[in-house]
Amino acid sequence: MTNVMILRPNEPVEVEVAAAIVRLTRTVWPPAADAAPPDIQRTIEGWQAQSTAHFRIEQSEVLAYARLFPRVITSTQGPLTVGALAAVCVHPDYRGQGWGAEVVRAAFAFLPEMGATIALFQTGVPHFYEKLGARRITNCFYNGTRADLRNKSPWWDPYVMIYPATFAFPEGDIDLGGGGF
Repeated sequence: MTNVMILRPNEPVEVEVAAAIVRLTRTVWPPAADAAPPDIQRTIEGWQAQSTAHFRIEQSEVLAYARLFPRVITSTQGPLTVGALAAVCVHPDYRGQGWGAEVVRAAFAFLPEMGATIALFQTGVPHFYEKLGARRITNCFYNGTRADLRNKSPWWDPYVMIYPATFAFPEGDIDLGGGGF
């Protein structure tokens, strides 16, 4: 087992750590060739505005990572604070060592500290998360902050999931209260 480092929401983010996280995410999801270089300070400010917690495994570089932030979603049953799980990734050269599962478990364990009872996320690899105790949901999601997107899903991956699988997630349409994550 490798130790997962946790950076809590109100702790300062060092520029070097943020830059290492951005390097990893850009390695896993390369930007368009004409994309501007990242503004690390602006990235840090965005994380702070979202009260983001970071979970990472480092050696000489950040090699596995997950981000978690609170998001209020709305259903016909009312508002619900979820832990928005995002940017889960492992450097391609270090996959298969269980590091992705370690950062996700650390994020799931952090939910109570964040004030959330469940995690909500999208993925293209549902079986990975099912092994960790998550399940797929099939609600219709929309971004209620944008009337022009009311009929378009804010998700880009094919599966939406919650953790824990046993949570009684509301049925019906869900206002994600912002864009996908």
